[in-house]
Amino acid sequence: MKIVGKTILERRRNSRPKLAPITIVFDGKSYETTEWTLGGFLIDRYIGDCFVEEVMPVAIRVNAGAQKFEHMGDAQVVRVDRRRLQLAARFIDLDAEAVNTLDGWMTGRLKRSVRKKAEQDAVHAAKTKRKRMLRALGRKKTA
Repeated sequence: MKIVGKTILERRRNSRPKLAPITIVFDGKSYETTEWTLGGFLIDRYIGDCFVEEVMPVAIRVNAGAQKFEHMGDAQVVRVDRRRLQLAARFIDLDAEAVNTLDGWMTGRLKRSVRKKAEQDAVHAAKTKRKRMLRALGRKKTA
């Protein structure tokens, strides 16, 4: 097995992906991820009482422009570094909708679909406004 990373804390099978952050909420606090994949997440500035192997309910939030997505799931803590204020956890059995949202955010598909919907909404609004204006002009001519 090929190992990526130089230090013992950085030993992993795959290189770290560069992804737009998501928000993880647990224990009444909201954290923006430092790193995440479909398998789990890493957060910085963690101060709390979680311990390794603890399973906790989490809310997963993705903000894609004007559209917001939120999914509930469970995560198991795999590492707590109190000196570096980090917590790493793996997702446990995310539902298909959550996986689809995360995959869409990871690949950029979600951003593109939100942007496309916003463009379609703008075109529809412009057409509606034009129809109203034409109706108003038609009424003035007959009056």
